[in-house]
Amino acid sequence: MSGVQIDALPHDCGSKRVKMEIGDTFYSVKNCCTWEVLGVSPVRSSDRRVLLRCSNEVGEIKDYRPSVLMSLKSERKKFEGPKCKDHPYYAVYSSMKTRCYNPEAEPYRWYGARGITVCDRWLQSFWNFVEDMGERPEGFTLERLDNNKNYSPDNCVWASVQDNNKNRRPNSGWKKCREFK
Repeated sequence: MSGVQIDALPHDCGSKRVKMEIGDTFYSVKNCCTWEVLGVSPVRSSDRRVLLRCSNEVGEIKDYRPSVLMSLKSERKKFEGPKCKDHPYYAVYSSMKTRCYNPEAEPYRWYGARGITVCDRWLQSFWNFVEDMGERPEGFTLERLDNNKNYSPDNCVWASVQDNNKNRRPNSGWKKCREFK
C-alpha cells in the first residue's frame, strides 16, 4: 500500500468515518474479482457523494462508494478461499447439478433422465454460476425459462415461488410415479 489515506466523509458510510488507503483491495463475490483502490474519483454519485476509483485484475475501472467497498471487505472474510459451500447460493448450485447428474436422486428422472444438463461454464466453476446469475432477491428460486432446455445463463433467472410454479410441465404422470413408490 502506498500509505496515502483517503478519508471518506461521514455521510458516505452512515455515522462512521472510513479510512482507506490507495492500494487497499476488496473482493466482490458477485463479480468474482478483486478491486484495488486507485484514489478518489473525479466524478460524484448522483446524490453528490464521494466515489473511489478502483480497478480489477483485468483492468476494468469502476467507481464505488466507500460503504460498498467496506461491505465487499466483510464479504471476503465470509467467503474467502475455496469455501464455496458457505456461500448462500451453493445449495441451489449443488441441487441443480444433483438433479441433472445423479441417477440416485429422486428428481433425476425429471431432469437428467430427460437430457437436461448444466452448461459447461457453470460445471467448471461455482463462481461462474454466481457471476452469471447475479444477486438473488429474497425468497426467489432458480427457474429455467424453457423447461425443455438446459441450465444456462440464457435460460435461467431468479423467480418467485409463485412464478416458478406457473412454469411447470404438465404433471399427468407425476402422481402415478409417486403412488408406486
